[in-house]
Amino acid sequence: MMKHTRCRVISILLALTMLTGMLPVTAWADDEDECTVTVSPVSISLTPDDFNEDGVATVSVAVSGLVFAEESEGEDGPFFDLYFGDSVSLQYGDETLTLSVSYEAPVDEIIFGEPSEVTGGMRFTADGSASLYLSVDPEDLVNAVPGVYSGELGYGCEWFGIDDDACTPPIEGGSISVTLTKPEPVTTCTVTYHVENGTWSDDTPDDKTETVQSGSSPANVPTGMKPDSGFEDGAWDTDPTTATITEATTFTYTFTEIPTCTVTYHVENGTWSDDSTEDKTETVQSGSSPANVPTGMKADDGFEDGAWDTDPAGAFITEPTTFT
Repeated sequence: MMKHTRCRVISILLALTMLTGMLPVTAWADDEDECTVTVSPVSISLTPDDFNEDGVATVSVAVSGLVFAEESEGEDGPFFDLYFGDSVSLQYGDETLTLSVSYEAPVDEIIFGEPSEVTGGMRFTADGSASLYLSVDPEDLVNAVPGVYSGELGYGCEWFGIDDDACTPPIEGGSISVTLTKPEPVTTCTVTYHVENGTWSDDTPDDKTETVQSGSSPANVPTGMKPDSGFEDGAWDTDPTTATITEATTFTYTFTEIPTCTVTYHVENGTWSDDSTEDKTETVQSGSSPANVPTGMKADDGFEDGAWDTDPAGAFITEPTTFT
């Protein structure tokens, strides 16, 4: 004689904290055979990234350990139905996020030659898995206060067409712990790097940028900057590597101009090689020697043996200087 066992549907339970360490649902038949039926997962952990643009997160629910007798002659199985509530409320303090629940039976399930459609449940004719869909209004998720929301998604079951001698644990149902963690929003700032009187290591002078999380320091500060001609000793206005960024910030690396001095050349009782007599000048970097010392000077009539008062070619210039 066939046995028809029904198990009550477990309503949705609310929990203020995430439950961990839940054991699989386990039961035994009255005979000597031991049976274990497991519904997994026992907990579901979600973040906003797990939901698609329509606000739907997909979780695979598996049932294992099912044992059936031979199929009955009527329309009562054998099969196993797993039921869930139509929603689960997740709580974080006084804040609530409600997820709608829907699901899809195993695609290979056939009952009497037709695909099974069980309103509000999953139907199994053997061990398998099915898709559980947890849905939330995307706007509600965006507007939700950051925190860890938790609750319990209850489930019940029904056996159909079970032989008395089959191993058919009378599962009364259980629940799956659901948590949704919404992190604090991440604020980012644009950091701009600017170089003055030089280039970056790649020989480009254009500004470089980096996106930095607010409260952090830059991670990609440029190095190896090169000075333009006539400049040296570059430095940051503020050291980016130790800066804490809380807003859009620009750091400037500036090379300083090398000091220069004017060297004047004066000729007495003669002319320069171009027959002119006006003073000639040259700009020399401080600490360097003149590079364009005039030569080929010509003596006026009645004069000879010209010479510099101080040899400009060997002089180190540190201030404006005149050589005659």
